[in-house]
Parts: sequence; C-alpha cells; structure tokens
Amino acid sequence: SAFADEVTRVAREVGTEGRLGGQAEVEGVSGTWKRLTENVNELAGNLTRQVRAIAEVTSAVAEGDLTRSVTVEASGEVAELGDNINAMVESLRETTRANQEQDWLKTNLARISGLMQGHRDLPVVAELIMDELVPLVSAQYGAFYLAEDGDDGPELRLVGSYGYPEDTARPTR
Repeated sequence: SAFADEVTRVAREVGTEGRLGGQAEVEGVSGTWKRLTENVNELAGNLTRQVRAIAEVTSAVAEGDLTRSVTVEASGEVAELGDNINAMVESLRETTRANQEQDWLKTNLARISGLMQGHRDLPVVAELIMDELVPLVSAQYGAFYLAEDGDDGPELRLVGSYGYPEDTARPTR
C-alpha cells in the first residue's frame, strides 16, 4: 500500500539513514490513514527539530563557542540528552574560565618576577611591584609596607606606593 511504503521510507530515512526532515506524502487518504500519516510526519518533525537543535549546539561547542545551550522542547531521553549537553557546556565554560584565570595569574607572576630580577634595593623593588601590580588589578592606589620591630612592638613602614602624589602627607609607619 502507498501508506506502508511512505511510512517505511520516512522511517528508513530518519531512523536508519540519519537523513532528517523526511515527511510521508500519501495522496488520496482520509480518516484514520490521514491521521496516521500526520502522526508519522509529526513524529519525524519533532525528532528532526530536536536532533538539529542538539547538533547545532554541539557544533558550536566543537568550534569553541561555549555561549550556546540546548533549548528545544523535548521529553524523555531526548530531554535528558539536552540537559546533559547543557551541563557539559556549563562545565566546559567553568573550566575554561578557571584556566584563563590561572593563565593570567601565572603570566603576570612570571612577568613581575622577571622585572624584579637583579634588583636588590627594597624601595626600588617595592615601587616596581606597585607600578606593575596596582594597574594590573585595576586599583587606584597601592601601598607596600615592611613589617619591622618597633619600640612598642611590630610596626609597618611604608616602602613603596602607587597613586599618591609625592607631596601628599601619608603615614610612613
């Protein structure tokens, strides 16, 4: 029958060959046969939308785009697959962010360490650190204090600063 041939064709295209978008076309049917044809087409259409939405997100992730997520309406195992992909993307996003933070930290630590090499004068090193570190963390001001033993116990002595005009009175202890 034409109906059986069309349903078989759509099932083979979508289910076996992986060619999405197939629709059954049966001429001259009505009643139950028409409803069955419409149901097969709805099933194939839903599956096509769901798989394409998932494929779109996974392709974007494969290209490094971690801003996408699966939003297609689904239920059952397809919904679970979408949720798992979304969880995977979020995990990749968090891992990428953590790696970027570590790279930033290691790169800048190595750069500042390199700048300090060969300097033995503490005020020079303190100023160098302030000149590099304060802008790096988008701060407006910075101070470098050295802990010393004072007459009344431990004291902090200002060794270097950033963002303070030279003629501004500031505590040195």
